[in-house]
Amino acid sequence: MEFLIGGAICFFMGFVLGTLVDRSQTDTNQSFSHVRNKIDDPMEFY
Repeated sequence: MEFLIGGAICFFMGFVLGTLVDRSQTDTNQSFSHVRNKIDDPMEFY
């Protein structure tokens, strides 16, 4: 259960950060792309 909650929080935070970065500057968005890839593949993240 903790794993699911942690995954949901990570996914939500990544989504919020990605949205804010998309609005501010696209250069920093590239640095968040690898974080999103890890979120999509939980086994790599953990």
